[in-house]
Amino acid sequence: MLWVFITCGVFTGASALLAWFGDAGPRRITAFVAVVVLLALAWIMGHAGVWGWLLMAGAVVVEGQRRFAIIKKHQRRAPTVDTRPPAIETKPPAEADIRDEATPSEAPSEMPVVFPDEQVATNTSPQPPPPFESVVLLSESRRPAGHIFVASLRRGGERHAQMDEGGDESRLSVAFGPIRMTLAVQTLPTAELNAAASQSWDWADAAGAIRACSCGVRVTTHVAEFAGETSRERIVRLHCRAHAALAEFLPVIGVNWPSAGRLTSIGAIQAAIDTADSFELARATCLNFRTFELDGDDAGMFLCDTLGLTAFGLRDAELITRREPDESVSAILYHIAGEMFRRGAVPDDDSTVELDDANRWQVTHGQSHIAPHREVCRLESPQEAEEDEAPPQTV
Repeated sequence: MLWVFITCGVFTGASALLAWFGDAGPRRITAFVAVVVLLALAWIMGHAGVWGWLLMAGAVVVEGQRRFAIIKKHQRRAPTVDTRPPAIETKPPAEADIRDEATPSEAPSEMPVVFPDEQVATNTSPQPPPPFESVVLLSESRRPAGHIFVASLRRGGERHAQMDEGGDESRLSVAFGPIRMTLAVQTLPTAELNAAASQSWDWADAAGAIRACSCGVRVTTHVAEFAGETSRERIVRLHCRAHAALAEFLPVIGVNWPSAGRLTSIGAIQAAIDTADSFELARATCLNFRTFELDGDDAGMFLCDTLGLTAFGLRDAELITRREPDESVSAILYHIAGEMFRRGAVPDDDSTVELDDANRWQVTHGQSHIAPHREVCRLESPQEAEEDEAPPQTV
């Protein structure tokens, strides 16, 4: 048993020496002295007697506790709950009938781009854009470990991801060149998740996911402008890569896009990461298309809109029609939303957007008809407007 005794002594002593040179704090000095004294006494007593083995065991236990304290320090801390009051939830009118079956269908594969540059006003505001947010839903309350998160990001293609010293105990911060990303564990308002699930028409199990949700990791990016290496496409793709990185070591069940009011499965996020077209990437993740059947004074009317473009400094698109929404409605919504997202611009007020001679729409700027209240591009078919203004025929 001599070799076991010698091996324990050598490894315990070497570990203590590494601690001495790596951290000279008061607690580490005390632990080092205790280990050295126990090892010395164990060596004097020898392996032949019980006292030698007891002293050796004591040295191993003291050094093991010190090592365990270091490991525990670097492990995930308990989740930090954000005590900020949740945002006030706004919903469409209670009487509105959410019509999943009327959700816009796939846009035509070859859509003519008739979006004249002279009718486009770019966003030239000197103010930096607001932070862009997404929330990763977890089935267990866990806090992401920074070094593991960064390593996962680098494996996923973000080679320049680095821990940012701007973080604190409650908020992890990572830098990607001019982009700063923060992660914070929070409890999530159930009402907000239920509203998002009701509009997540492409994820059948969205309601089941929110029932399994324990908490969320709010992912926030900060940029000076949406341009170049901080473009809208870059920001959305970076969020998707952050979600996929978190899913490698946390129990991720889905993602909530607050600005779009929709949930996305983690499988859909992973599939969208490498989508080449920027608008298709946004459409699969952070952009929502909604259809409501209105009531009250607008009974018999249908409202179709986009939700999510305002988070990028643009306007959402909205139209109200007397007819059941058809392919022409889907086509104009997809077309104008795609052009705005790709160009980073909106059509001028009182301009015309046309897909073809039979599909022309008048654009005016205004406030949205239903919640959330925001600035939108209102679309109106000149043909339908003329029919509304025509005097009734008498027999």
